[in-house]
Parts: sequence; structure tokens; C-alpha cells
Amino acid sequence: MQTPSEVLNIGADVAKDEIVVACSEGSFPVRKIANQRAAVRGE
Repeated sequence: MQTPSEVLNIGADVAKDEIVVACSEGSFPVRKIANQRAAVRGE
């Protein structure tokens, strides 16, 4: 197993209609998906 060289702080806001995921370091853009089983599973 590799040891990570950097720690990422990632947060998720889970609401009734959508889930928003963000990284405090800006490593990836903010992502929003519908809070529905098919959307979470990527179907």
C-alpha cells in the first residue's frame, strides 16, 4: 500500500434533492448530483 503524499479535505453536503461534493484545496471542481439511487450509482 502506498502512503499518500498529500491529505485532501473533501466534504459532501447531502440534501433532499442533491449531493454536492467539494475539495478545500480545489483539486477538482465542485460536483453536484441528484440525490437518487440511479444518479449516485452512475446509472
